[in-house]
Amino acid sequence: MPIRSGVARRNFLCLRDASRDREHARRGTAGNPFPAGHLPGRIRAMAPPAEREPVTGFEDGASPRRFGWQTLMEWAAIVVATALWLLLARRLLDGGGMSASALWLTAAGTVAGYLAGDLLSGVVHWFCDTFFEEDTPLIGRVLILPFREHHRDPLAMTRHGFAEIAGNSCLALAPVLAVVALLPAPGAARPWWLAVYAGLLVFTAVAVVTNQLHKWAHMPAVPALVERMQRTGLILQPLRHAAHHRTQAEAYCVATGWLNAPLDRIGFFPRLERALVAVGLPMSETAPRWTPPQARPRRNGYTS
Repeated sequence: MPIRSGVARRNFLCLRDASRDREHARRGTAGNPFPAGHLPGRIRAMAPPAEREPVTGFEDGASPRRFGWQTLMEWAAIVVATALWLLLARRLLDGGGMSASALWLTAAGTVAGYLAGDLLSGVVHWFCDTFFEEDTPLIGRVLILPFREHHRDPLAMTRHGFAEIAGNSCLALAPVLAVVALLPAPGAARPWWLAVYAGLLVFTAVAVVTNQLHKWAHMPAVPALVERMQRTGLILQPLRHAAHHRTQAEAYCVATGWLNAPLDRIGFFPRLERALVAVGLPMSETAPRWTPPQARPRRNGYTS
C-alpha cells in the first residue's frame, strides 16, 4: 500500500532530526540543535544548562522518576474534572444553549474559548521556557522541568501516557470548574451566561487536550482523523510547530497555533518578558534572549 504523504513527511522529519542529533552530538552541541536561530541578530536560542547541577531524580539523562502517588493524583484529577465538565455541559443544554435563539451566543462563546485555550497554551509554554530554573523549589521539578526536557528531547512526550499528559491540566482546572458549578445555571433570564458557559467548556477542553495535540505534532504517525485535523489547521500542525524548535523563542502556542502569527508579529512575548523582568521576576539562565533588531544584509551587499 502506498504511504500517506503526511506519514512520509513525518518519517522524513524524524530521520532528519535523528541525523541532525547525531551530527550535533559529534560536534558537541547536542541539546541546542539550532544555536544561531533563524533570525540572526534578534534571538539567541535557548542554551543547554551544561554548567548547572543535574536535577535529582535523573538516571543517565532520562526523565525524572515518577512516583506512584503522582499517577493516582492525576487520574483522580481527570475523573473529577470530567465529572464537573459533564455537569456544566448538561446545564448548558438544559438552559437552552443549543436552541435557535441562543445558538449564536453559544457559537460566540465556543470561538472565544477555542482562542483562549490556544492563548493559554502559549503563555504557559513561554513562561516555563523563560523564567525560573529546573531546580527552583516547589515549581522547578513539577512545572519547569518538563518544558526544558522537551527542548532537550522533543520526542520524550510521545512516550508519556494519558495521565501524565492530561493530569496536571485537570488538576489546575478542576477547582475552576467547581467554582462555576456553584454559580447559577444559565437560562432565559441570563442569556449571556450561555456564551460564558460555552466558552468555559471549550476553553477547559482545549486546555486539557493541549498536551495531547502537542504530542501528536511530534509523533511520526498519527490516526487518520488526527492527520486530517492537522492538515486543515483545526489543531496544531507539525510543520508550523517546527518554527518554535528552530529558535525556541517564537510560535509558543501549541493547541491550535492560530495565534502564533499575530502574537509574534506584534512582539507579544518579548514585551511581556520585559515587563516581568522589570518587576524583578528572575529570568532563566538558559532562556532565549531577545536583542534589538539589526540591519539585514541585502543580496547586493548593502544593508536594509
